[in-house]
Amino acid sequence: MRNKSDKLPKCKKIIVAVVISAVVVISAFLCIEKRVRRYTSEMGTYYCRCQLSEVINGSVQSVLEKTGAEYSDLSTEIYDENGNFVSASINTKNTNKLQSMIVSEINGNISGLSDSEIEISAGTLSGIVLLNGKGPDIRLRLVPVGSAQAEMKSSFESAGINQTCHRISLDITAEVKAVYPAGSETVTVSMNCILAENIIAGEVPEGILADIAKRTQDAE
Repeated sequence: MRNKSDKLPKCKKIIVAVVISAVVVISAFLCIEKRVRRYTSEMGTYYCRCQLSEVINGSVQSVLEKTGAEYSDLSTEIYDENGNFVSASINTKNTNKLQSMIVSEINGNISGLSDSEIEISAGTLSGIVLLNGKGPDIRLRLVPVGSAQAEMKSSFESAGINQTCHRISLDITAEVKAVYPAGSETVTVSMNCILAENIIAGEVPEGILADIAKRTQDAE
């Protein structure tokens, strides 16, 4: 017959085994949770950027098609009595109107993203190949943050021998927030969208040439 002192070491071994197992399970759970959070954040950021880029490009294209705006509507070129190019300036009234329409279109389309959701399986987010596509789905929802901002740009760039390209574009910045069970991520997308451009042939004033040279040096 065994006494109590013989059973004590066995109990201790069982307790130690249970504690070790619990530590391993908890550590594995925390590791998986951390990985899921990271992948969710990365997927949310990627999805937001894709959606925002599509909204901005689509909105600009839509407004340009609706208005039929062309270079001649947005810019005025000035020539001297000999037909030589002197300068080009943007038509403030028309460009401001176009900018306002584009920003309004973008904000309206971003608001529509609030109903947009994407479902990603927990197995995919775990990063484990064998679990890819398995497990419950985690929903990712987009929420607009503030309103889109835009700034009109007018620039001149060399387009070859005795040719200069006058480009009118819009710098657009918009934000959305990706909301998921583990938290949220705010994503900002900035894009430069070309509205119109024109190739100017012939001699170009020194001031514009100097501006082009400076831009080239800055880029280098």
